[in-house]
Amino acid sequence: MNYEPLTVIPRYRVVGTEWIDTGVGIPAAPGQEFDSRGWPKSDSLEPVNEAAKRTRNYWRKNRAVPTHAYPSTPWSEKLNRIFLPHLGGRDTVAAVPKDEVLPNMPAYRALQDVFGGVARH
Repeated sequence: MNYEPLTVIPRYRVVGTEWIDTGVGIPAAPGQEFDSRGWPKSDSLEPVNEAAKRTRNYWRKNRAVPTHAYPSTPWSEKLNRIFLPHLGGRDTVAAVPKDEVLPNMPAYRALQDVFGGVARH
């Protein structure tokens, strides 16, 4: 099988009659194509290139497993490519270190939430 290099950004097409959020706050109309570095969480997205097919198939295969912790995006800025980790049935949630407060550790408070609004204290 001839694969595109994983350095190609996944491209999706909106299928159906609903507008879809592209993940960056810009809606896409039915039939419109767009590049996405995020997980294809909607069934209303049809992969256009091989990178999108591989990312979608990976998401569908592994999304139902509650012990898998995903990165926030399949795109690695460090590697400048898609990174789909081999999970191999491992409990990746248990592998995430627990929060720990140590003596003399600085404390931080978020001033904005993840959507850019002002945090309420």
